[in-house]
Amino acid sequence: MVENAFDLMPRDSVRLGILSLLAGQREDGCIPDRVQADGLAVYSAGPVGAPLGDPPTDNSQFMVKLVADYVRATGDLDFFRAVAGKLVRAMDFSSRSRDGLVTIDPARPHSPYGFTDTIAKTGELLFSSLLYREASRKLAALFEKAGDAARAGDFGTRAGSIERNLGSLWDEKAGMFLAASVDCRQIDIWGNAYAVYAGFPLGSKKDRILGFLARNYSRIIYRGQIRHLPEPGV
Repeated sequence: MVENAFDLMPRDSVRLGILSLLAGQREDGCIPDRVQADGLAVYSAGPVGAPLGDPPTDNSQFMVKLVADYVRATGDLDFFRAVAGKLVRAMDFSSRSRDGLVTIDPARPHSPYGFTDTIAKTGELLFSSLLYREASRKLAALFEKAGDAARAGDFGTRAGSIERNLGSLWDEKAGMFLAASVDCRQIDIWGNAYAVYAGFPLGSKKDRILGFLARNYSRIIYRGQIRHLPEPGV
């Protein structure tokens, strides 16, 4: 909403909403999955006291994107300076592999993000890694504007690591990225489309992805709804 419809919302309401979410951040850096009307921060999907698994692997990235979009719309770099430490802690909370990709331990399978909130994935993840790269690039730019070259360089390095290593999830035969490296080694329609949308440096892979989506349009889209995975036989 902030990214695409900021002009339809009161600026102070957006700022206070961000602060409300950040107030619920855990000591280990985990960003809440939601904050209830009574102020209780809840960190995993599902009922309070009966979570459906560990916290999702996208909340840190979306928190960064939210702040970055607010600053872009308002020019309020002082707001970023005030919350930057919390954003760094959030990004540090995310579990990443040696290659820099967001990962889930195969011994603790769970849903990584809301688009597939009933599906457990493990190993290195496509969608959450794309988000991590995007959030890292946004943080690098914000820290550069704020005059913190060291932090800017750190997050630029994190983004670059994902850009270099995401190819480990590439399925050459299909010409698409897989959703995860261990459990759910299946073509991720949403993830591949997001890679194009977010401007990930795909090189020749971009045309392969666009070709797959175009060829299979009628088999992955129905009345405006988009499948997460290709139907069998695609």
